[in-house]
Amino acid sequence: MKSLRSYHRLGGMAFMEYILKNTDIFDEEIGLKFSEIIKENRHSFVDGSPYNITISFHERVLLNHFGILLDYPTNVRISNKNKDQLYKHLNFQLDEIKRIIEENSIESYSVDLEGKNLESENIMVINISKDTSNHSENDYRVYSVLPSLTSLRRRVSNMPYKMLRETFTEYIYTIGDEKQLAEILGIKRTSNRSELFDAFVEQYGDLWLERNKLLDKLKEKSLSIIEKRFERQQLKNRKN
Repeated sequence: MKSLRSYHRLGGMAFMEYILKNTDIFDEEIGLKFSEIIKENRHSFVDGSPYNITISFHERVLLNHFGILLDYPTNVRISNKNKDQLYKHLNFQLDEIKRIIEENSIESYSVDLEGKNLESENIMVINISKDTSNHSENDYRVYSVLPSLTSLRRRVSNMPYKMLRETFTEYIYTIGDEKQLAEILGIKRTSNRSELFDAFVEQYGDLWLERNKLLDKLKEKSLSIIEKRFERQQLKNRKN
């Protein structure tokens, strides 16, 4: 079941908020339900205009399915196995959403799947709004998974989070290789951007007010990794 909670105009485009009832992020038919909403309202989208899309679920349902709650004290760590399973499932659902957006020829540079403290554990909320940023065809598209907004806000406030995310997006676009970024951050090789962002915030979150210093540290670490790779290649060439 779905309902339209609010619908109002922002210039020429409507801001839409839909509520999916009797469901959660583990619903196997989330893709189908999201598709129904998009198709029913396809006339509201203007071809060639980009949109921001956010799908929210209640973060506490993670406890029911994985035995973990991400709004945890900073001294408590969840197991890597549970974390891997969590991100695997959330990214699967995100891929379904991305597929539906592409099938309906909707342009979007930002699609977020996030856990937050909603009114009920048995609903999901879909927000769609016009993206007013100036984009080119080559601009980087951001698809992100955030299991717990509450947990992230515990570590950083809204403004630091926004600035850190912008820096992270700019940096990963410059590198162009998620696995290389994983090496720079000193974590296991992964292309999961949510895991990369978690590690990025963990290591550099305190520098959100010192952007230049943060970029300098990233540059220094990047050069160090490149030098090590070069040295390994030289050694390999000598052996051959």
